[in-house]
Amino acid sequence: MAGPFLLGPLSRPVQAEPADGQSVVVKTTHGQVRGARTASSSTCGPRGPAGGLLDIAAALEWVRDNIETFGGDPGTVMIWGESGGGAKTATLTAMPRAQGLFHRASIESGPPLRLTPRDAATETTRRVLAGLGLSEKQARELVKVPAERLRALQQEMSGTNPMMIGPVVDGHHIPSDPYDPVAPALSANVPLIVGTNKDESIMFLQRGDLAAFSLDEASLRERLKARFADKAERILEVQRRGRPGASLGPATRATPGFRPGPLTTRGAARR
Repeated sequence: MAGPFLLGPLSRPVQAEPADGQSVVVKTTHGQVRGARTASSSTCGPRGPAGGLLDIAAALEWVRDNIETFGGDPGTVMIWGESGGGAKTATLTAMPRAQGLFHRASIESGPPLRLTPRDAATETTRRVLAGLGLSEKQARELVKVPAERLRALQQEMSGTNPMMIGPVVDGHHIPSDPYDPVAPALSANVPLIVGTNKDESIMFLQRGDLAAFSLDEASLRERLKARFADKAERILEVQRRGRPGASLGPATRATPGFRPGPLTTRGAARR
């Protein structure tokens, strides 16, 4: 699955090399445009803030019903994704609609303990509507906006953090946050691999935060304190314990995006 609810269109080629000479059938999907239409909104459409993930669940149902035609095994389906794709994978492990449609999973650099808070998603929806010249009463008109216009607006709004659009707990399709306070029981028997792309944040910083590449120790601590207040020192401690001996450069690039050990660092931010 592509990510991060903004980038990674499926028009780009996918390169994958199966391990140990094993043959696999790869089916790619993402909820990018659907995410732009509804994932940040609690008012747009009957499926509301889970719309993009429900599209992916529907794709997995297609795999179940059709993958044998392409030489695949519907009883041995693995879902995987990186960054936003990892976040989609993690969310699917907590969705009843997707239960039984996959049998193993891999999350690379994007496991959300919690999903987008409803108040933050509502504010994003208001900004999207304003950017399109629509009122809040016209929220359902989002489904009629051309995909290219939505993608352009996402780019305009995202700045250095394109993760502003994403699924929201709705109490039904997504009953609770995926891994907070506990992992989802409905995927307890699904083997899961979790990994990290240690320098992924470089891509986001290059979009407009070039000052992050020249921080010294003092300015790094100042930046962390401005964002995380009294949790700043704890976050820096966890990051450096996870990457001992790393130079300030990699630490500077990684910390703003929570890429070095996302589970531990995000946990430190909450504590």
